Amino acid sequence: MKQDDSNNEETSLKTTKETSLTNADYQRNRLFRKGILYMADEKLEEAARTFEMILRTDPNDVEALLKLGYSRFHLDDFSESIKAYDKVLDIDITNQEAWNLKSLVHYEKKSSKGIYGK
Repeated sequence: MKQDDSNNEETSLKTTKETSLTNADYQRNRLFRKGILYMADEKLEEAARTFEMILRTDPNDVEALLKLGYSRFHLDDFSESIKAYDKVLDIDITNQEAWNLKSLVHYEKKSSKGIYGK
């Protein structure tokens, strides 16, 4: 019995290059990757600015808010870090990562007050 080739679906993977014409989130993804690279290079001010650029177009981007909070935390800007995590929790109250990171900020804030006597 001969199989009908017209009914077979192609199963090979095709690689396509994303461009701004084929992906609506191209610019956001590009900025996000740039921010991650800044974080890896410990250029946290640049990383924070990059994540803020994403948030200008989508203020509810949870991933960008989490990375912004993380960047601000490592810059010892605890209040801005907590603001970012609170915004995530306003969007998704069950976001475990935001709860964990927010508690870390509070712990670090409390620890640094004890060390520096603030």
